[in-house]
Amino acid sequence: MRTARWSATSTEPTGWREAVPAPQQPSSTAAPTAPAARSSSQRASAPIWVDDTLLACANQAFDIALAYRSADVRLEHLVLAMTRVEAATAALEARGVRVVSLRRDSAVTIAGELPTASADESPRRSPELEDVLRLAASRA
Repeated sequence: MRTARWSATSTEPTGWREAVPAPQQPSSTAAPTAPAARSSSQRASAPIWVDDTLLACANQAFDIALAYRSADVRLEHLVLAMTRVEAATAALEARGVRVVSLRRDSAVTIAGELPTASADESPRRSPELEDVLRLAASRA
């Protein structure tokens, strides 16, 4: 199993988005902070626990982003990866998703973007992908 990219047990924050807490206002008339702002500093420091299927999809998404020289691993890469991993494909088909069409459409979307990273640069996790993974992990 390839775990050099993202690991289910990795606590190394190299690919994580750093969250800077907002400065506290001492006055009592300050507006309350939004729940998302409150939780963003907590979630950036914790690992995302995933199962083997999602780990395989995440590694495949990393490989796809690397092959297309993307600076970030985005949701499009994860969707395309999900169409290539057997267990994820079975789960998608069980929910009525047409995997062949999804694979084609997501590949066209990715191929239509210009490469933004150099050949020796590794892609990092996009904030949107991290948010989706954290949301999915919280509901699992």
